[in-house]
Amino acid sequence: MHRFIFLAFTTAVCINACSPYFKNDRHDNSPTSGELVVYCEPGLYELTYYMAYTFMAQYPAAHVTVVASSAENALQALKTNACELIFINRKLSPHEMQVLQNSKKYQSYHQLHITQ
Repeated sequence: MHRFIFLAFTTAVCINACSPYFKNDRHDNSPTSGELVVYCEPGLYELTYYMAYTFMAQYPAAHVTVVASSAENALQALKTNACELIFINRKLSPHEMQVLQNSKKYQSYHQLHITQ
């Protein structure tokens, strides 16, 4: 009887030892891991896609989804928390700036000047 109990206990311990208890199963949203949705205008899609692809190659735990959309849809997605980042090809109007500043989502607005 003791032999059977010992055998059952040993089998149970061996089966539990095979479980992936210490696997890295964190799905946090840090700067180098997690999910990020980026909206951009169709003219900026290729550039944005390659930036996202390069970032994901450097940080395999990160997944960036690039969505091509109009500037208005991108701003709406930013206001409704559907994305974290947008790339548009124009300055924001004063009304759009005011709406973004009034939302709790607004953190900063960076304007890039690219000359050829």
